[in-house]
Amino acid sequence: MLNALIMRLVPALTLAVAAPFAHAKPLITNSEQTLVSVCTEYDDTNERLLQICAAALNEPGLSDRKRAQILTAHGDALSWLDRDDEARVKYEAALEADPFFADAHEGLGWVYWVADAYTAAIPHFQSALDLSPSSDALGGLASSQFEADVIAADEAVTLYDAALAIEPDNRWVWRQKGWLQLGEEQFEEARDSFQSAVDLKNTDAAALEGLALTYYHLDVDETALDHINAALAAAPRGGAARCRRVY
Repeated sequence: MLNALIMRLVPALTLAVAAPFAHAKPLITNSEQTLVSVCTEYDDTNERLLQICAAALNEPGLSDRKRAQILTAHGDALSWLDRDDEARVKYEAALEADPFFADAHEGLGWVYWVADAYTAAIPHFQSALDLSPSSDALGGLASSQFEADVIAADEAVTLYDAALAIEPDNRWVWRQKGWLQLGEEQFEEARDSFQSAVDLKNTDAAALEGLALTYYHLDVDETALDHINAALAAAPRGGAARCRRVY
């Protein structure tokens, strides 16, 4: 009887021990995909991309360019999770694998830009532009050069306009241009720049906040309040917008 009881318990115990592992999602769920393709195509959540890209580096026969792509994607996922110090290490490793990979240079540029290290960001944005021109890299270069006092405001606006010629729907560039113009007290121009960003996405809280400040300086207080309320609705936890609700 004891033996019969044991025989009944063993399968149940085996299932109980295995249960925590039974539901672990495999890194690849589509037979037509590979670790490398999912990583370099950003075809999963940022959290899972960290695992997928790390595993992809162990795939055999990777070229230097493919290794740089994987490392850059890994860096991007880290950066989007606000782990910029770790992201910088991945971008640097990508450039060791392939010094001419534009996306790795741009990634490093953004890491330095976020850290307000504008002088360090400039050469990487410039390298990215030289290798593969993009609106983001040109916008990052314009912002970094202006903040580092390398170029004047009007020169930065010219670069922002060039970036928008490449990608008219780049809301970040529209906003950066607006903030620069607002700081230079070019209120009508700033209004138009922020409005262009809002036209692309009417819940862009940062652009709505910029519009509110612009209308405040233009003495159109009611419209300024409307835009602050819209910014708060779009981003209820937006501390800057909440603090500026003074109209």
